[in-house]
Amino acid sequence: MKRLVCAILALTLLLPLALAQGADQTFATDEIELTVPADWIIDTEDLTEDEDFHYMCYLIEPGDPSLVVECALVYYEDFLDVYLDGSDEKTLNAYIGMLLDEKEADSPELVTVVDAGGISIPVLCAQDEEGPYLYADTMLSGQNYVFYAYSASAYEDGTLEMDDDDLETFISILSTFRLPS
Repeated sequence: MKRLVCAILALTLLLPLALAQGADQTFATDEIELTVPADWIIDTEDLTEDEDFHYMCYLIEPGDPSLVVECALVYYEDFLDVYLDGSDEKTLNAYIGMLLDEKEADSPELVTVVDAGGISIPVLCAQDEEGPYLYADTMLSGQNYVFYAYSASAYEDGTLEMDDDDLETFISILSTFRLPS
């Protein structure tokens, strides 16, 4: 009987710890909210600033090689009337066509369109001189939310091939995209 009580007590103490390790974490700023796996690194310290991009964070999968997701925000005054939240099929298709044209040098292919709480986020697969990458973005009244994902290794230059798990993880993260309330 003592062993049974000890075993139940041990399980009771360890269960919350085991469940907490599987919990996701939220990255939130004034511009964006995303949910990522609990063991991922959210880097907001080593951001590269660019006159065109406001980098918000790097999301980094632990391990080597690892999936890296860059999150940025760009403001376009010419696109104040473009909303991909609840947009009609014609607007969405025109936007996807523009993305494909913009990335033409990298031979892009439309993989899917993620529905993030009513906000459409087209996802492209492409390859540049550094290697393959996934690209996604959405436009909300001139605010262009941009996401690049690639597989990186500390031991190799450029990016590495990505697999279906990388794509699935990227889509999973994008599906949590929200604007702060």
